[in-house]
Amino acid sequence: MNATRKDICTAYIALYRREEEGSVPTSFHWALCYLPRDFNDDTTKGFYVYQVLDESGIWEQSRVDHNPIRVEHIQRFHIVIKLGDISTDINTVSEFTASQPATQDDTPILETHKKWSCALWIIRVLSDLQEAELFSDIPLYTEADKVKFYRRIYSIGALASGDPDSDYPIYHRGMVKMTQYK
Repeated sequence: MNATRKDICTAYIALYRREEEGSVPTSFHWALCYLPRDFNDDTTKGFYVYQVLDESGIWEQSRVDHNPIRVEHIQRFHIVIKLGDISTDINTVSEFTASQPATQDDTPILETHKKWSCALWIIRVLSDLQEAELFSDIPLYTEADKVKFYRRIYSIGALASGDPDSDYPIYHRGMVKMTQYK
């Protein structure tokens, strides 16, 4: 697909602490976020956020509206990780993501997990975007690729948890703590 620069949006993962601030995080809730290119990386305009939750024993998407959300105002926000470009406009990627089932269905569980999770849902969505030739910045073709990706995102969350001597590259856009997937 040949998208113009204007049509491209950028994919991010927002991590939210499951534990209270001050404790060492053992896991994170993941949300998939997009910024349209015309936002010029201005996070104060908010992200288009997609996530799945299992609050009642049934996995469901938690996407209330189609307006950008300020992720840093959501309880236990930790960090946003920039993944790369999606070669389509925000409306198309939003429709694509919203159409993805929240449930596991026939998606295999990775060796890093015992059961279905928000992280596995995002990995599946990104992998499906890759199969549709809309996302190519991070390889997610094999199970080994997906395991490596999961472990890297988790490591970024852990490294961003407050070691004052860490030289891990964290920066702020407005009030949003960010980094890049490397």
